[in-house]
Amino acid sequence: MYRLRVYVSFLMMLRCFCMPFLTAQTTTIIVPMQNDIDDGEEFTSGAVSLSSSDLELGGKDGALNQMTAILFRNVNIPTGAFLTEAYIQFRCDENSNQNAIIAIRAQKGDANSFTNAAYNLSSRPLTTSAVNWVTQPWLVVDERGLTQRTPNLVPLMDENRRLGWLSGQNLMFRFDGNGGQATADSRESGIVNIAPELVISYTMIAPIMLKNTNLMDSLYINEVAAKGSDDEKEDWIELYNAHSLPLQIDNGVFLSDKASNLIKYELKNITIPAKSFIIIVADGDTLNTPKHANFKINNDSATTFLARRVNGIPTLLNQLTSGLTILKDTYGRLPDGVGAVTHFTKSSYQKSNAL
Repeated sequence: MYRLRVYVSFLMMLRCFCMPFLTAQTTTIIVPMQNDIDDGEEFTSGAVSLSSSDLELGGKDGALNQMTAILFRNVNIPTGAFLTEAYIQFRCDENSNQNAIIAIRAQKGDANSFTNAAYNLSSRPLTTSAVNWVTQPWLVVDERGLTQRTPNLVPLMDENRRLGWLSGQNLMFRFDGNGGQATADSRESGIVNIAPELVISYTMIAPIMLKNTNLMDSLYINEVAAKGSDDEKEDWIELYNAHSLPLQIDNGVFLSDKASNLIKYELKNITIPAKSFIIIVADGDTLNTPKHANFKINNDSATTFLARRVNGIPTLLNQLTSGLTILKDTYGRLPDGVGAVTHFTKSSYQKSNAL
């Protein structure tokens, strides 16, 4: 059974003149785990355990590497709802002064029950999008607070909904850690109310979008692949919206490989959700194919420029300079958006950058 929280916020909508305030009701549902077998761990051997009393989200159980998966059943999100926030709340099972870097993805579609069959967790199709969770040390056993809460998982859920997931179906999330420490209670610990919970907030009114290009200071070139990657064989550029609002780019924002011509390729009719990414394929396309730039990236050394029009004048927003690129490696910012340019031997295509 869900728990519901209902909030009311006020959004002022402007059209030429100020109009009356419109009320947007935000609903929050809390989805508990229903069965002991709805959390599981899979080891590199393929063996699956559905009976552990804790969940090593950091990816290491003693000397064994593992992944973790969690299933939430019968998740009801009304058709047409706009998700504003979604996260999984854990409770600390073991204290540690280490952190962990955890990539979180969702299973595509309606997730079926876990079984003990070999590779049952890792063989499931996953979203392209991923959310990286860099945890702080979990210092207090039984703590259930912000430190034990995942980042916003809306990008995963929105992608899944676009792919056909329907209200009332199951949702599965997979956690791939780097070997760090973040150990949570599982449902098998015997106390139902300490098990992980999925918390989802939504509204039935479309969120305000940031459309004024003069205000798009939160848009960044986040990663560049000059020789493609496993996800996209052509050159590509990843843009990151660091704003808490979605960005709607109708026109007036540009990418270029030339400082002398900042308006070489214009972004048109593109929406980037809050705290999310899009990919522009840099394949030299001249046919105005959506999200395909009319230039390629030099793989020896290149600078890619992001610009906007300010009072009609092309103005540089930010740029990213990549070095010598070997097949499938990339250059990007760590952390996303504002961090230093870093060389990655494995791309973070359409997700948070991580080493």
